Amino acid sequence: MPKRKKVDDEACRLAGSRRSRRNVVISKADRTVHDFDLRGHAKTPDALKCYLRDHRAQTTFWAIKTDDFPRGCMQVLLEHASDQEACIQRFVNEYGKVYKYHLQNPELKALVKGHGEWLTHLQMTPMTGAPSPKLQGCGYRWTAQHTKILQVLEISLRHDVKRQLLDLTRRNPLRLECLQEIILWDVGSNTTIEQLLALVTRAKKLRRLVLYDAELGENGDNITEHGSSLARILECKAKEAGNDILLVEIMEQND
Repeated sequence: MPKRKKVDDEACRLAGSRRSRRNVVISKADRTVHDFDLRGHAKTPDALKCYLRDHRAQTTFWAIKTDDFPRGCMQVLLEHASDQEACIQRFVNEYGKVYKYHLQNPELKALVKGHGEWLTHLQMTPMTGAPSPKLQGCGYRWTAQHTKILQVLEISLRHDVKRQLLDLTRRNPLRLECLQEIILWDVGSNTTIEQLLALVTRAKKLRRLVLYDAELGENGDNITEHGSSLARILECKAKEAGNDILLVEIMEQND
């Protein structure tokens, strides 16, 4: 228990900034987004700090793209955003084969805690042959609780063993009002058909749902007894709920 408390305190500390505490009211015309491509510049927190010091943005909203992003880099990024009074609108992490360079669970929590009200894109995309990030239940729970206007969500469910991210019966479920695209890796047995049916029923703006390794149930079966594919079932359910534009794709990781 003390260890978990320490992790939560660290996430809250990283998230606590002047930007996250102030009320920001900005018109759509003022929402210029600055692209920060940090790929190759975040091998260490010090390397990232040097890069950000030399590449300052004058805009309020940032789109972040990363690959290697070891522990400590999120603290640097959030402190820099606080100094610039900026909001992170998009965060894309392309992770590779080495765990220590993955986005860590406490830092995912810090990101969504501090900038969840502004995040429209949260994507964790594996490179070829990359293992799944070792996220924890609280990471999935905080993502659902603190993101407010997500349009695009991409994440692995490998370690969502309590099935928290897509549990829409929770007190603070994932907000679906703005979601247009969801890409779920390692769906496996950590998701139920009931959760997916509820998802496509309530996500009225969802245009694309991609499920990797969607072997649902104890037998790893994604085909119903009537022979209809899972994709067809979900698309029909969405259409019944008034969404006739949803495209569901069932994929394997080597596709």
